[in-house]
Amino acid sequence: MAQNSILDWRAEFAHLEGAYAPATMRSYYSDVDIYVQWCAEAGRVAFPAEIAVLCAFLQAQAQEFAPATVRRRVYSIRKIHRLLHLPDPTGHEEVTLTLRRIRRAKLSRPKQAKGLTRPYLDRFLAAQPETPWGWRNRAMLALGYECLTRRSELVALRSEDLLWREDGTLRVIIRRSKADPYGQGRLASTSSRSRELVEAWLAWRGPDFEYLFCPIYQGRPVKRSLSCTSVKRLIKDAAWAAGLDASVVADFSGHSLRVGAAQDLLCAGKDTASIMRAGGWKSVNVLAATSSRPSTTFGIERRHRHILTACEIVPPERQSPFRRPSGRRTTRERRRLRSGQCRPRRHRRRSAPRSAPSAPCRGSPFYGPRRAGCRLTGSR
Repeated sequence: MAQNSILDWRAEFAHLEGAYAPATMRSYYSDVDIYVQWCAEAGRVAFPAEIAVLCAFLQAQAQEFAPATVRRRVYSIRKIHRLLHLPDPTGHEEVTLTLRRIRRAKLSRPKQAKGLTRPYLDRFLAAQPETPWGWRNRAMLALGYECLTRRSELVALRSEDLLWREDGTLRVIIRRSKADPYGQGRLASTSSRSRELVEAWLAWRGPDFEYLFCPIYQGRPVKRSLSCTSVKRLIKDAAWAAGLDASVVADFSGHSLRVGAAQDLLCAGKDTASIMRAGGWKSVNVLAATSSRPSTTFGIERRHRHILTACEIVPPERQSPFRRPSGRRTTRERRRLRSGQCRPRRHRRRSAPRSAPSAPCRGSPFYGPRRAGCRLTGSR
């Protein structure tokens, strides 16, 4: 019975259907199939995998694929060994060392989609034609940007997920996402412009449609959902219609709406927790990678330069004898600066002559006069 299970490993993966996302299942099938074919060509036994065979397979894959893809192969091989009730070879120290060598040999930064920020959005909306395709595309672009949706979330929206508010806006319920596999959902709000665009699309599409956005065939709506790749094609076609250069169009992807909205929120000074809640992010690292484009970081530094200079390292010759050895301000100093008080602590004030004249605080035009003996640098 065990031998039959080993020969028919696809049947074991069938037990996982429904427990994992379809994209995860496709990755499992693809990764294990590549491993089995490699073992057949090399004349090796696939199951159970030997440590030396698995390391050789990973090194061969690293010559063609990124380290993240190689690591995903390891996860798939681990899963099939557990399903076949075989010893798991992926936890061996030699496999771990092989993965570390692969990651150190290929120093590559993950490619980030170009953010479709508000200026791009306005140009894309203006470039859409006055046709059913243009009305649908406008509504998809506006909702995807303001709701910070992934492409799978955008095409999965249903007509019943929209709630018309009295203030002229919409409330959108995103029922399931990549980071929410159990369907707890999250709420998003739109502007009045997005509501008008959605209403224009629904007026042409008509009622009795399950999905909010549907394909159009020969000028008629089709009662089924769009594919995820249609979002990518929509964005690229809109970029071409807006007259952008080919190099710029190539940087856009299906996640550009989500990335651009997050970058605009960061540049506007919104806190990280609010952006993560609005976009459904579970990790701060992912959000940080999303906002890593030069245009976004420049906007953040320009708007929050007083925060960046608050922790300035003071050279030793400029340090006060009462300052910490590291040269950074203490927590109490930062709190007093935030509250608008530039008066130093009592023991620091006593360290200076009482007859010293007061002077304005350096680099801080809104914090009032500086007391004698205050040696603060930077601005808040």
